Amino acid sequence: MKKFIIIIAAILLGFSSCKDTDLMSKSPFYDSYDAWVFFKKGCGNSYFYVAAMPLEGEEIFEKTLIVVDKGRVIERAFYRRGKDSIDAEGKRYPTFEEEWREDASNLGKYLNEGAEVRTLDEIYEIAEKEWLPQRIKTEFFFVAGNQGMISLCGYVERNCTQNCHRGVRIEQIGKLDELNKEDKDDKKKDEEKEDKE
Repeated sequence: MKKFIIIIAAILLGFSSCKDTDLMSKSPFYDSYDAWVFFKKGCGNSYFYVAAMPLEGEEIFEKTLIVVDKGRVIERAFYRRGKDSIDAEGKRYPTFEEEWREDASNLGKYLNEGAEVRTLDEIYEIAEKEWLPQRIKTEFFFVAGNQGMISLCGYVERNCTQNCHRGVRIEQIGKLDELNKEDKDDKKKDEEKEDKE
């Protein structure tokens, strides 16, 4: 009987240690999620983030600003720039630039461009359910570089050669009042520049 109890105890310990290992492998994600929940409470669920993406195989870079007010996306702004060229005078300039802005009345108008219209809650949910579950012949990554919040998440199939990244790259996360302050500072600089001219 004593041996039976010892065997049962060993089996239970084995199961619990497997669970702990599983949780340990996911702890960076859950730690990041906790940081997100703390941030969200502190800003009243009103914030912005900038999703950035270099397009593989092309020398193009794009950024999308997503603005969320009280848990709802209210604005999306997009900027795309081609690689820099140098003119005869040695000045650098992008080969092309493109930008647009959507507000609450026309969100999603530019369907195939920019980061999708998503809140960070939705991004964390997709990360957990779609981008981070283990797959065969796939490399996964998760980085929490935005004050402990998500900055890089997704996977790449090992034999893929072009447009392989599935996931998200978030360059910046901030409170909505910080974005409003940046806008005011930019307007002030533009006004000062016009006064000088």
